[in-house]
Amino acid sequence: MRLCLALAMILAAACSRKIPQEQSAYADPKLCANCHPAQAKTYAQTGMGQSFRKANAGEMERMTGTQATYFHPLSDRYYRILTRGGTVVMRRSQKTPDGQESNIVEESIDYVVGSGRHARTFLHRTEANRLAQLPVSWYSEKGGGLAMSPGYDSPAHPDFRRKIDGDCFACHNAFPTSGADGVFPAALPEGIDCQRCHGPGQAHIAAAQAVRSAADVRQAIVNPKRLPAERQMEVCLQCHLETTSFELPNALLREGQNAFSYRPGEPLGEHRLHFDHAPGTGHDDKFEIAGAAYRLRKSTCFIKSGKLSCTTCHNPHDIPRGEAGIIHYDQACRNCHANQLQATIAAKQHTAAGNCAGCHMPKRRTEDVVHVVMTDHLIQRRQPTGDLLATRVERHTKPGEGYRGPVVLYYPTTTGPGLDHYLALAQVAQGSNMAQGIAQLERAAETYGPQRPQTYVDLAAAYATMNDTGKALATYQKAPSQSLAALRGRGSTLLRSGDAAGAAAALQQALIQQPDASTQQELGRAYYTLGNLPAAIQALEAAVRMDPDLTEARDALGNMLAERGDLPRAEQELREAIRRQPDFASAHSNLAKVLMTKGAFEDAEANYKIAIRLPPLDATTRFNYGAALASSGRFPEAEIQVSAAVAIAPDLAEAHEMLGNLLARRGLWTRAQICYRDALRAKPQFGRAHLGLGTALAATGDIAGARAQLQLAVGDSDPGVRQEAAELLQALGKVH
Repeated sequence: MRLCLALAMILAAACSRKIPQEQSAYADPKLCANCHPAQAKTYAQTGMGQSFRKANAGEMERMTGTQATYFHPLSDRYYRILTRGGTVVMRRSQKTPDGQESNIVEESIDYVVGSGRHARTFLHRTEANRLAQLPVSWYSEKGGGLAMSPGYDSPAHPDFRRKIDGDCFACHNAFPTSGADGVFPAALPEGIDCQRCHGPGQAHIAAAQAVRSAADVRQAIVNPKRLPAERQMEVCLQCHLETTSFELPNALLREGQNAFSYRPGEPLGEHRLHFDHAPGTGHDDKFEIAGAAYRLRKSTCFIKSGKLSCTTCHNPHDIPRGEAGIIHYDQACRNCHANQLQATIAAKQHTAAGNCAGCHMPKRRTEDVVHVVMTDHLIQRRQPTGDLLATRVERHTKPGEGYRGPVVLYYPTTTGPGLDHYLALAQVAQGSNMAQGIAQLERAAETYGPQRPQTYVDLAAAYATMNDTGKALATYQKAPSQSLAALRGRGSTLLRSGDAAGAAAALQQALIQQPDASTQQELGRAYYTLGNLPAAIQALEAAVRMDPDLTEARDALGNMLAERGDLPRAEQELREAIRRQPDFASAHSNLAKVLMTKGAFEDAEANYKIAIRLPPLDATTRFNYGAALASSGRFPEAEIQVSAAVAIAPDLAEAHEMLGNLLARRGLWTRAQICYRDALRAKPQFGRAHLGLGTALAATGDIAGARAQLQLAVGDSDPGVRQEAAELLQALGKVH
């Protein structure tokens, strides 16, 4: 009892001194409840206290029903949440034309994120101890139901492949012992705990257990209430200050920091810098799900009062709901506006009814999570016009179509040395303002480069994004030779520039430092370019072992196995890529080629038909489909596909040549000649095009022109072309 009373007194009087690093250890949060039972009991009912937990069958059944199903028409996928042997799973499938299930994926639902007041989303733990968000979430709107997770409501979405990194995890749960690199420990905390606001608590508990003086125990913990106003509010801002979730970027970690390194009481600007769209670019009234503090800071109440903060209205230990909540928040408003309110009521300029927030902080539908309605923390004299709850369609931008304009520093408004580096990096990090950002990074590299080598890496990556490989490689050379980011970036840039040997060397060094599936994939591409098919296959096999969801690696592996002649394994890898990513056009196209080699035309055609409906437009797929149709005698359909290939890629010589053949078959010799000449413009040393053009010229009576083309075809490396050209020349020799 003595210890509990002492800790209760200490909590009320704790100081804001930064905890020494050697004492910065997190305690089991359950220990806090032993001495602070009242706060612990009410906090456990808050959204933060219920932010993260293990999934269990009973809760899932109460939330979603025993056979929860959801059909997503845009991607033509069916989802079900069900229980198998006590484990909750999410099942995805598609239907074949005859109604059978295909492309089935089942993953366990291991964790639930969110209290459920607005939404809950579900996470799966992979074999590599990474966390993946599942494609369907639960939303409380309209009594509760399933819909696509944020960012998934489109024909092509991440499905089961969206990995959760430390930065995402950090604002939805207490800090784990590790995980900043996206690999999480087996045991995870469940719910944001006391230490997210009070800092690591082990030293505090140890001091109290040692019956140290009250002053010593106070110095071992942070009480936000005793912090300076700016530091106090930053405890909330660490998670509630998101300027936008769309491309910008919203924030950048400072060098040496990670997602879990912020400690209450420290200046937030020493941990990360927040950025925003430039004013007047059409984003001044954006309303997004994690932007409560961003909206509050726009309020006249906040700007003019100089003292309004999150805790003016919110007690983080106890969040009242319903009628109790209305009374609580009304009183918070009256604490500042009582006299003004009475005067306006007396003058009949204001209603005497309560619920200030209902009028001055109305609920609105968020722009980034379209199934959620939240309180707008921008305090306004009058409600905005329009239907604030109107249904929204999820917004998606194609690569290169996001915000393009200046990115400005939002918070803190002033900071220490090196700001110009971070401002420059913010311009290029997500492609918002590349030209200006690169110029700024160049100046920063001149100033900080030798002392801050990361500046060289950032500048080189920006050059690489703009396809300036020469400058990118020269700048990577200035970074430390063992910089992991520089090795990976240099390897990828060398590969794009055609130096596969140099790329392989850099990527191998990077893999020695840290195994990584994407780097293994790049190494496989480098080996393939070098003509080392066995090494390329081995690297890609390593990539898919590390990350089974890396479908691009599976697609490349399937292609290479087919090239080696291992058709069964090639088909297996390509089908697995499609199972994991049904909208992967390249995998469907490559599987169709393998199936054609096996003589399975109907199955091949089914995959070609899927591939040509999916982005991106691909001329090679259309060309191969046309060739498959022609080989089956379906020449009119083949002509349609090959014509489409020519329209997509005017420099694809093989497509022009095949189209010429198809036209020649119909006796359209003049049009065929045009196609053959187009093929030769794209590829001058193209024996089959010379042969076709010679044949077409001969058919229209241009014997001299035909002989000239056939003479060129006779010199081709293809024996079949040489023989056919020679036979035609011999036949033309008899023509006078």
